[in-house]
Amino acid sequence: MSEIRSPSGKGPSIWRTCRVLANRNRLTLYCLLAKNQPGTVTELADQAGLSVSLASNYLRQLNARGLLQATRRRGHVEYHILPDPAVPFAADLTRALADAIRHEADPVTFIYRHATAFGHPRRQMILRALAREGLNRQGLSRATGIPRMSLHTHLVKLKSRGYLSTKGNHLRLIPPRKPLPAVLLRWTLKGF
Repeated sequence: MSEIRSPSGKGPSIWRTCRVLANRNRLTLYCLLAKNQPGTVTELADQAGLSVSLASNYLRQLNARGLLQATRRRGHVEYHILPDPAVPFAADLTRALADAIRHEADPVTFIYRHATAFGHPRRQMILRALAREGLNRQGLSRATGIPRMSLHTHLVKLKSRGYLSTKGNHLRLIPPRKPLPAVLLRWTLKGF
C-alpha cells in the first residue's frame, strides 16, 4: 500500500507517523530526549537499554517524521526535539507529545494507545466518514469500501481507544479531550 500523503502530496502522513510512534522503544527514546536534550545516540541507547545501532535506527525514523532534528558534534550525532517546519502537523504533534510526557503517569503507554488508533489508513477513512455523518455499520462499509469483517476489527480498535460510541447499530465519533488525541484526529480529518 502506498503512503497516504498530505493534501499537497508532499511530506509524511499522520498514519505513517503514528506507525512510527506505535513502538514502545521509540517512545522511550523520545521521552528520554524530552526530559534531557540534546542527547547523543550512545547516551540515549544506554539509558533505554538498547544497542546503539537499534537506537540510531529508531531515532532516524522519528527524525524522518519531522519530530526530531539531528546534528553532528565532535563525531557524535545529537538529537533535539525540534519539529520540522516542512511537516505541517509536526509542531502541533510535538507540543501534544510534550503535554503527554508532562501530564500522563505512563506517557509511553498513553502515546502508544493513541498512536495505534491512527496507525492504519482504513481507520483514518472510518474517522473521516463518521466526522461527515453518523452512520451505521452497513452505511460505513459502503461509504469506505471496507469489507464488514475488516471494518469490525478497525471499529473495535477505535472504540477501545475511546474514539467511537455505539448505540444499537449507530456509530458516533467522540471528540477527544486531551491534546494528543485531539491533534491526531484534527490532522486526520484535514486529510493528512
